[in-house]
Amino acid sequence: MRKVTSRMVGAAAGVSHVTVSRVLNNDPRVHPVTRARVIETARRMGYPLAPADGRRTVALIIFEINLSGYLGSLLSFLLEEISLQGYRVELISSRDLELLSSRAIAGAISVSINDHLNEFWGEFSNFPLVRLNRPSCHRENIYSVSSDGIAGMELAVDYLFQQGHRKIGFISDVHRADERVYTSHRYEGFCDALRRRGVGEPEAFSFFRDQGRFPDLRRWVECGVTALIAAGETNGLSVAQQLNSLRIKVPEELSVLSMEFPGISERLIPAHSTLSQDFRGLAREAITLLDRLIDHKPVAGDVRVPYLLIERESVKTLV
Repeated sequence: MRKVTSRMVGAAAGVSHVTVSRVLNNDPRVHPVTRARVIETARRMGYPLAPADGRRTVALIIFEINLSGYLGSLLSFLLEEISLQGYRVELISSRDLELLSSRAIAGAISVSINDHLNEFWGEFSNFPLVRLNRPSCHRENIYSVSSDGIAGMELAVDYLFQQGHRKIGFISDVHRADERVYTSHRYEGFCDALRRRGVGEPEAFSFFRDQGRFPDLRRWVECGVTALIAAGETNGLSVAQQLNSLRIKVPEELSVLSMEFPGISERLIPAHSTLSQDFRGLAREAITLLDRLIDHKPVAGDVRVPYLLIERESVKTLV
């Protein structure tokens, strides 16, 4: 098969090979209509969308305005890993996805939570997408890298059981329906882990954001709850504030295992023991998977990344 050149792409798109080069380097001097035509032609002809230095561009798709907590931690590691792998990066809002068709993008990684990429990705894009902690859709060339919430909650519940806790609560930072959508399956893992240990009604002390006000944690303590898991990187702060307002002492009256908020969890009083997403591992697996997809190399499928347990001062040993 004859190798496709930039001159061939230019001829097919009705422009010079110099214009093709400018498009591949995302030169702003090229008219948007011309840029889109060249990119569409290059993709159709199988010409690699990379500038002369070979550094391809990855789109990093975001949606949320607040980039603290989970998103802030994940983004910092993703930007580092993308650079280490020799890619350029462009940040694109999920509200402006039409920009993807006019940029020389080799592939994309999405950290957006509130979007519907699986529903329409195939309509405008023919390059691979890797989603973080969201569902995949392989027929649309969408793959997923997720924290393994089921194994993570097994780790958390096992740790609390080792410390003598038997009645454990669960407080989520999202709506109940969203917990079922997230690919980490945190709540499912929590309930399964308790059932395997003979707890008959693991749902008895569970709370989700759509239930409105915070649960009456003083009543939970009076009902025998000795520990709770706060799911969500910023949720440990909310739980700590609520417990302080109720004058519930941690860990003397109630032990707390939250999720790691880098730079914050260790500064709470007492410092929180946490279940931590491996942000560096998620970033590394995402760019590794995307790199293989871009080069049309075989992949095993979606990737699960283990959680890490960090012991500090917020869990009391009962035995």
